[in-house]
Amino acid sequence: MAKYGMSMCVLGMAEEFRGQIAVNALWPKTAILTAAMDMLGGEGIGKQCRTSDIMADAAYAILSRPRDYTGHFLVDEDVLREQGVQDFDQYAVQPGHPLLPDFFLDEAPEVLAKKMEEHGATPAFKPPSSATPPSSGPIESTFEVIRGVVNEDVVKSTQGIYQFDLSGNWAFYQRVYVHIRRSCGRVINMFMSI
Repeated sequence: MAKYGMSMCVLGMAEEFRGQIAVNALWPKTAILTAAMDMLGGEGIGKQCRTSDIMADAAYAILSRPRDYTGHFLVDEDVLREQGVQDFDQYAVQPGHPLLPDFFLDEAPEVLAKKMEEHGATPAFKPPSSATPPSSGPIESTFEVIRGVVNEDVVKSTQGIYQFDLSGNWAFYQRVYVHIRRSCGRVINMFMSI
């Protein structure tokens, strides 16, 4: 489940089940070493991660709160700091090594890739290039215009997915989705679905 979807579920279920059960979201502040991180992060990523123990301890702290503590969006390290934890090296795969921030806590892909490379990891993903591909038709030209007018304020306030249904001579493009997400104030992900 994506972070946005999880957020909507937390808000809805927190109200729906208020007084019966508490519903909260918990996110890691840094990368957590999992099989997915090994696959996507490339060689050397492990030493930039924490173990899943930090999530388990933070979840326990949240689950120990009263039922009326509901509808919150929490970060593991913040929860544990509130509990008095000061030594976070105990959760590091390699204590003392710089940690990679979580992918979904407002770091641009280019920044994450650079941090990974600085600390000896080889990212398996490539951040989007800043070069705009040449236009090869009316659809691409339209999206070049969208890229040109989207600025940091629009991205911050929108962070959404838009659907365009197209018709005409370009019939192989039936439906186009535009995902606007924070990344240095530009559209970072546009994908088309047939």
